[in-house]
Amino acid sequence: MFLLREAYGGEHDWDLTDYVRSVADGKNKNHTWRNVAMWTYGILNTHAGDVLPAFPEYHKEADALSKNATTVPFDDQLLQKIAVVNIKKSNGDPSSSDDDLMKYAKYDAKEIWEEIELIDPTVIISANDPSIQDELAKKNGFEINRQDKTSHLTINEHDVILIEYFHPADLRHSDLMNYCNLMAMYQRAWKAINK
Repeated sequence: MFLLREAYGGEHDWDLTDYVRSVADGKNKNHTWRNVAMWTYGILNTHAGDVLPAFPEYHKEADALSKNATTVPFDDQLLQKIAVVNIKKSNGDPSSSDDDLMKYAKYDAKEIWEEIELIDPTVIISANDPSIQDELAKKNGFEINRQDKTSHLTINEHDVILIEYFHPADLRHSDLMNYCNLMAMYQRAWKAINK
């Protein structure tokens, strides 16, 4: 599950689930969702004793994909294996304000947590300020104990890995660097749970 900040659809009304489905079907191009697909690939193919999975098998196509591309050549099945929860449910802005998101997290904490419990994830990648996760936890009666930006939660009586990471739209680092760092964090957290 990806715990993101707020959906951004520009000036028009739109539906995030329809949009992600259209990306999965190759009808739209989007750097954010391409990264989500690559990260999903890595998580699904990372195990405790293994070498980290290579940058996705479709990396040549992904490298060739420019912002002007007309199709998205990654495996559409990857985006069908994820869930997305946004802290702010209304259409937001191209960049998010942590103060604004905190207001939504405080106000909607119970409902957001219920949504997460219904999804019943095994891994949560959070692109939010850690104080927002702390607020969700506090309002729902537990604490997040962090080690190296990873945590272990219990949801519906099973272990869940929480990784606090960059937003998949982050352009400060290369896609390859973001992928490798996230996979290493996930593998360490996975090993800790599965000792």
